[in-house]
Amino acid sequence: MIKTFKERMFLVILVFIFFCSGCTTEEKAQTQENTKNNPVPTMVSDTANTGKDTKTYKATLADNLIVDATVDVSDVKDIPTLQVTGKVFDKNELLNTFLGSKDIKEKKEGGQSTYIVSNKSLTIHAEPGRFNFITPLGDYVKSIIDSRDEVSKFKSAELDFVAKSKATEQVTALIKTLDITSHTSPEIYALDYNTLQQEQDGLMKDKNYKYFVDLGKTRIKEKWTKDDECYYMVFRIDMNGIPCSNTNFTMQSLDAMISGSELGVIISKDGIESFNINGVIYEQKNSKVKTSGLISMEQALESLKKKYSNVILKEEAIITGISMVYLPVITKLGTVSEEGVSSNREIEMVPCWYFNIKQKYTKAGKVNTIDIVVHINAIDGKEIL
Repeated sequence: MIKTFKERMFLVILVFIFFCSGCTTEEKAQTQENTKNNPVPTMVSDTANTGKDTKTYKATLADNLIVDATVDVSDVKDIPTLQVTGKVFDKNELLNTFLGSKDIKEKKEGGQSTYIVSNKSLTIHAEPGRFNFITPLGDYVKSIIDSRDEVSKFKSAELDFVAKSKATEQVTALIKTLDITSHTSPEIYALDYNTLQQEQDGLMKDKNYKYFVDLGKTRIKEKWTKDDECYYMVFRIDMNGIPCSNTNFTMQSLDAMISGSELGVIISKDGIESFNINGVIYEQKNSKVKTSGLISMEQALESLKKKYSNVILKEEAIITGISMVYLPVITKLGTVSEEGVSSNREIEMVPCWYFNIKQKYTKAGKVNTIDIVVHINAIDGKEIL
């Protein structure tokens, strides 16, 4: 469910405190000797239950700093740093692919162009690497599945209008025609109409959600039917066999936000209902910057441990995911226009160890968790801030 304004503000403040202080306010008086009590780190492969070689890693790094993680690391060994820019998509190709009509209305606003046909709209941003397509049904669905928490509530395996595998093939073929490379298979959710109705009814009980509905900013369906059922797919984006980071983050050293790469697609019996680039699709420039050898996962974990070496974690921080990704890093800010379009900005894709952390905190006597990401440069072992 959508969080209340106060809860959101509390989480924002908590994240700020975490990154400034390492999630604690007390400095250690001295380093404690934990080696004797810590369990030996273990790496376990599981192919029987998952159908693929899924690895898990368990260890205790320090007091309340625990690793119980799924490990997703490519077999690619030579991972160069790449000079990249936002991918330039051909406007006419996008119009033909998503709207397929000559009767197109164009509206320009805020550094972007929106093309409309029969309530279907394609928005192409002035900043390279971004466009979004949406239909009325896609808009209704997105008002419900705006977060991983919401979409995880859909438990159906298949929908009647087409098999999940066939729908995935159709969307994957479309992505390839646009010269976008996805990394492995997508996360895919079958959105049945009963659960769509239940989730919408539940969201309408939230005052903040209802406020935006009443304003007309959020659109809802009066009644969901079987004809509205659809699949929602989330694709990681690939460069040279390595997944790109799918999260946006602010580089503290430059006070500048940098976008990750992810693609969300909704498909129904009538075709594509939403094609949404979350962040930016990057493309490689002609030149490469070769790297030296990359640090191991164990070395990256040691860097993570050092991040907290001078502080005490009052509550558990559990590392739940470890992966090797390409992280876009700004090397030159350039300038930004009034429409928010940057020019002369230089970006490199840097291989990094990506740690998903669930940090526990107590509020009003109740234990909650907040998701945190830490990036460790896989070349020099330093945190990317």
